[in-house]
Amino acid sequence: MMMKSAMTAMADVSVDALTEEYRRVRGDDADAVWAAEAACELCERWHVDVDRACRVLEEQCTTFRAIIADADLEDIDSEDVYEAKAGAKTGNAGFRHGASLNEMFGDPKAWAFGRVEEWREEGVDAFAYERPESMRNVTVTALKASAPVYVVFWLLMLASGWSSMTWSLALVPFPVMSGDSSTLWSGDGLFPLRDLFMPFVIVLMIGLARTVYRRVLRNISHMLAVVTVGVLAVVAGLGGAMLSEWLLPPARINAAWMLLLAAVWALSGWVVARLWREPSRRSRLSESSPFVDDATWIRDVGRLLRERGDITDGAARRICDEAEAFSARSGSDLVAEFGTPAEYAHRFRETSVRARREMVGCVATVMLLTLIMGLALLAIVGGQWHGSLVPVGVQGVFYVMAVVAMIDSVRRYRHAAILAKR
Repeated sequence: MMMKSAMTAMADVSVDALTEEYRRVRGDDADAVWAAEAACELCERWHVDVDRACRVLEEQCTTFRAIIADADLEDIDSEDVYEAKAGAKTGNAGFRHGASLNEMFGDPKAWAFGRVEEWREEGVDAFAYERPESMRNVTVTALKASAPVYVVFWLLMLASGWSSMTWSLALVPFPVMSGDSSTLWSGDGLFPLRDLFMPFVIVLMIGLARTVYRRVLRNISHMLAVVTVGVLAVVAGLGGAMLSEWLLPPARINAAWMLLLAAVWALSGWVVARLWREPSRRSRLSESSPFVDDATWIRDVGRLLRERGDITDGAARRICDEAEAFSARSGSDLVAEFGTPAEYAHRFRETSVRARREMVGCVATVMLLTLIMGLALLAIVGGQWHGSLVPVGVQGVFYVMAVVAMIDSVRRYRHAAILAKR
């Protein structure tokens, strides 16, 4: 189940069809597991395009089936067949039909890495890196993702006030109640009216920050992208807090409003997704076109290199300058000399820069959130949330998630650094 959930980038039908195809060859579940792990490695680790990953796995399954059936191998890559049979030999019995796919083709990580290296050396446009989300997708995702967040907050409020909260407070949205709204969480199922929309605003701002980062990174530079997102976060945070204080009166509402807003956001996400059509991706046409001028070629290659996230801004500029200088000396067009922008940009091996940026970003984010949580804890000690179990639970969950995230980011960076040295 974990492997299939990790392959969310691939359509369920494709995943099921591929894994079932491998299983049917000789009825072994381990073969299906190998295929799922290989597909995960291609799409999640190496950012291979979904269709390309499916095709190469189908080709490998054809080789696998032919080897097991000992069929006519004329149309199969002889080197693949030879290596697979060599890996499945026993001492005296020759080819062993019961050999695992790890013995035939290597473990999924090594197999996927080999295919990626082949595509990069040949300049094959096989990769699909994360693109900036459109405002339509940011809005729809925020609406849909807010629903479970509101449910979680409702459960936390229920847990914090289990001894004093009535079911009517938990399930029936009462009208706005007058009263002091300075207390963040009272423990009796009531909370300030100004905090009602904060979960949605936070989720929306996270999505907006991600797409702004990707857009600035793709079109300008990584450094400016980081600065832009930082400024956006500060301005949005202060602006949102000031706007809520200005527009909403000092009043409180009960926990049931959290459930009501969860249903509203879920329904709104479905309606907006149906009515707001996804914009077309016109930029992709020139990136894979063999009929672009040199200026467009340079622009698209620079965008694609920065979009990968594993090449520094200076390296991207140097690659473009060297290609342009070489074409000027040879007198040929850049497309004729190096192929389409996508083919050339994807030819360079992945480095550890992306993993290093993610590690630094994770550490910086954890430090910032730790500071915020620390200030919130001081507020708790000072009287807010007094008697509530929620602060303790939120603090504990945060620190566990922070430690796990930091360990994972360090592990990814070390793994990327090792691969980059091969």
